Amino acid sequence: MSETRTRCELHIQTNYSFNNGVRTAADFLEFAWANQIKSISITDYMSMQAFPEAYSYCRDMAAAGR
Repeated sequence: MSETRTRCELHIQTNYSFNNGVRTAADFLEFAWANQIKSISITDYMSMQAFPEAYSYCRDMAAAGR
């Protein structure tokens, strides 16, 4: 029997994370899409500012049929 496994990266910090991240939420989402990663978790330190960017990016991807 074939088993399908799903990977979820649970520790991603964007450029909004205080002194840690250098990439944008869109960068990570594009990488996840290109590598068939179905879920990610953005864990920025002391900030939730990546959420609007991530939400808008996902909304635009869905509208484009991706």
